[in-house]
Amino acid sequence: MNQNALESRKAEVVALLLGGVRQAEIARRLGVQPMAVTLFKQRHQSELAPLKAEVERRVTDYAIAQKVNRIADLDGLNTAVKGWIAENGLSERQGKMVRFRGDAVNAQRGVLRDAAEELGQIERPPVLVVNNDNRKYVLRWDDGTPA
Repeated sequence: MNQNALESRKAEVVALLLGGVRQAEIARRLGVQPMAVTLFKQRHQSELAPLKAEVERRVTDYAIAQKVNRIADLDGLNTAVKGWIAENGLSERQGKMVRFRGDAVNAQRGVLRDAAEELGQIERPPVLVVNNDNRKYVLRWDDGTPA
């Protein structure tokens, strides 16, 4: 009964397994014994392995594409800041005074820093979260490095 229930819903079971849902949770959702899910996974291991590899490849490709897009956006911002500086200069005359436009330099520096962080050329700044009871929490990045 359990085996037939899973085989009749093979696509759903495969999707759940590839989605990282625990076997016990799959069994609960589908109303079967956990052992039935384990046996299903063993029976279909040769089918699941290439599917899992394809999902991992697509996730990696998506992450790379997102990184490329973020870097392209930062490059566009850098070009815009450079254009503004070229058009307006780094100093501004106000009567007899000349004011340095540090905000433009800071904007460009920020864009370049963000790009360097995105490319992994410099460490990301620490992230500190303080909640209402004044406890401090240090977050970690997805790659496991301290935030």
